[in-house]
Amino acid sequence: HRVDRRQRQMCIRDSSMPLDELEKRLADLPADRTIVAYCRGPFCLMSDEAVQLLRARGFVARKISDGVSEWAASGLPIETSAQ
Repeated sequence: HRVDRRQRQMCIRDSSMPLDELEKRLADLPADRTIVAYCRGPFCLMSDEAVQLLRARGFVARKISDGVSEWAASGLPIETSAQ
């Protein structure tokens, strides 16, 4: 597992949104920040679909190469929102 420099500088905000809800909830996303899509693991393709949808709607979006579990296991930050 290799983490690139850009990933080290990012912080995932844990506000998970299922792909089938994404288009309905675009207004909930910050338009002034990069949206990072993630999946259950490196072979999941839903994050690719999410990035395509977000970019088509004018958002700056990218995906992490692995899942959020691998991100956390690498010691990279996850920001959780207060419930």
